[in-house]
Amino acid sequence: IDVSPNDAARAALRNNLGSLQRRRGGDNADLSALETFRAAIADDPRHWPALYNFAITQLSLARTEPPVQQASRLNDAIEALARAESIVPNNLTVRLQLARTLAAAGRRDDALRAAQRLIDLAPSSPQAREARTLR
Repeated sequence: IDVSPNDAARAALRNNLGSLQRRRGGDNADLSALETFRAAIADDPRHWPALYNFAITQLSLARTEPPVQQASRLNDAIEALARAESIVPNNLTVRLQLARTLAAAGRRDDALRAAQRLIDLAPSSPQAREARTLR
C-alpha cells in the first residue's frame, strides 16, 4: 500500500508549511517560505493558494529590495496571481491582489482592466469598492 501523498496533497502540505514559515518570522523566513511555495507549485501547478502565497511573499520581499530586484519580484508575483486567477476566476481576493500588484508595478492600464473585471464580477463587494480606488 502506497501511503505517500499525491501531488495535490503534497502541494497543500507545502503551502501550509510555507505559511507557517512566514508566520514564524525571523531572518530569511520569507526566503524560506518562498522556496517552500515554489516546491508546492512544482508539485501541483494548479494549487492556487500556493500561487497566491508565493505572490504575497514576493511582494513582501520586494518592499526591502533595490528597484531592479523589486521589478523582478513584482513580475513574478503578477505571473503567479494571473495563473491563480485563471484557476479560480471568481475569487475576488486573488483578482484584487492582481490589480494592486499591477498598479504597484506601474502597469496602470493592466491594473485598471483587472480592477474593472473584478467590479464587473461583483460590483457591490468590498473588493470592488477597493478596486474602484485604483482608478
